[in-house]
Amino acid sequence: MASFLVRMGRFLFFGLTLTQCFLLASYPSKKSGLWYLTSLSYAPSLVAWTSLVLSDNTKLGKLSYIWGLYTIGLVVSTIIVFATFVDTIDKGSLLDLKVTLCITPILLLLLLNTAKDVKEHKDLLPWLCFAMAGDLVDTIEMIDIVLDELEKSTSIPSQKDLLIQWSQ
Repeated sequence: MASFLVRMGRFLFFGLTLTQCFLLASYPSKKSGLWYLTSLSYAPSLVAWTSLVLSDNTKLGKLSYIWGLYTIGLVVSTIIVFATFVDTIDKGSLLDLKVTLCITPILLLLLLNTAKDVKEHKDLLPWLCFAMAGDLVDTIEMIDIVLDELEKSTSIPSQKDLLIQWSQ
């Protein structure tokens, strides 16, 4: 049986994932009917994670597959948000979008640290948490740069501008 802190971490992971899912789905709902696709993009990872938790099979190796499914859902929902909403974004919504994306590193740390076999990987886990969370923060900063540039201009940056910003 999992300890109280592990159960709380799992509950927090589930709650934050749903929160991020529905916050990202709220952007396309203002302009198009794609909010349901944004919401459903998280379903595979949450269903698979729930089945692992209920079967008490939350080993670190299996959770890496959950993270892969979550990442696919996050990419799909982020693409939908950028395709439908970003051209008419205001300052308050821009800040909300940045905060919503900042939930991702917290989810990664919760997922990794609530694994059943954390003690077996205590040499690997701190390095893995640091490296992956650092990469996520860098990615969010790159998205922040693109959004700041978008806020300064009134039009959507061209593909060439986006490639230049992402390659730096």
